[in-house]
Amino acid sequence: IKTMQKSIKILQKCDYSAKSMWNNYYILGASYWFMNDYENCLDALIESLKCIEMNVSSGKTMQEASVLSLITGCRRKLGQKSIAGLEAIRAYQICEKFGTRCQFYLYPIATLVEAGLQNDQAEEAETMLNSITNSFEGESAELNYDLELTQTYYGLRIELSARKQEIQNCLRYQELLREFVDHYKIDNVEAGNLFVAFSMFMLESGESETAFADLRRGLKMHKKWKPAAEYLMMVYGAATTCISVDENEEGEKFFQQFIADLEEKEPEFNESLLKAILDVYDQRFKAEIAAGSAESETTKNKYQKYATLLSRFEQNKW
Repeated sequence: IKTMQKSIKILQKCDYSAKSMWNNYYILGASYWFMNDYENCLDALIESLKCIEMNVSSGKTMQEASVLSLITGCRRKLGQKSIAGLEAIRAYQICEKFGTRCQFYLYPIATLVEAGLQNDQAEEAETMLNSITNSFEGESAELNYDLELTQTYYGLRIELSARKQEIQNCLRYQELLREFVDHYKIDNVEAGNLFVAFSMFMLESGESETAFADLRRGLKMHKKWKPAAEYLMMVYGAATTCISVDENEEGEKFFQQFIADLEEKEPEFNESLLKAILDVYDQRFKAEIAAGSAESETTKNKYQKYATLLSRFEQNKW
């Protein structure tokens, strides 16, 4: 990195041709990339792209596709996916024109597939995803060092299979996701999202055999990383989904988990969480009163907690 920075300074003083300077910035950006310094990587790549664009006579080139693809990867790492889409489209169009792929081609494709699914363009998204299957699956898979991208790939496959109601495909990719997460000991919100979303789909499709273990696994990741209110709403969603598909025993377990975690985590309250709490406690009291245990000490204790919560809501003017 220091050598490339010194080289660029010298070349700038010499008024070196922008036509050649793009590669110096590109190498600098790639160096930052492999150091996981994505902000400095992005800055260097933007300078590289400016140098390419100054040399307009050459038209669209694979050099430009390489820079744009790595910029897309940077923006993904920095959480700038909405902006990444613009560069992803440009990179994809150039690669399609030349019929070849640059080193970082996977990042534009993943970005465009995500955008396609958000815009209900599932067929086009699947065609794009199929074009990079060998990078993630089978014996011919390329060496793919990016764990986030691999996780994204499995998530996209699961989502596409769910949209097409392809249960067996869903199960296959969920198994691959499990193996991947276990092998690399991955524990993050994105993995939690995938486990929860997959489990909900399987429950709603009547395939509950493996769903509960995956659902609890996803919720455990969320409990560790998500804000308390968001996590509790996911537990509540799990409970109500179970009840809606007649898995009442499991639904009751999630309701009890909701109550226990509510007392443990003391979340920042919002209107959605308030409604969930009122619903959970209301359902629990109805069940206990129907069972004739309204005067029990357990029920009285629960009622006291319920009244305390309502008092807190009143103080916060909910």
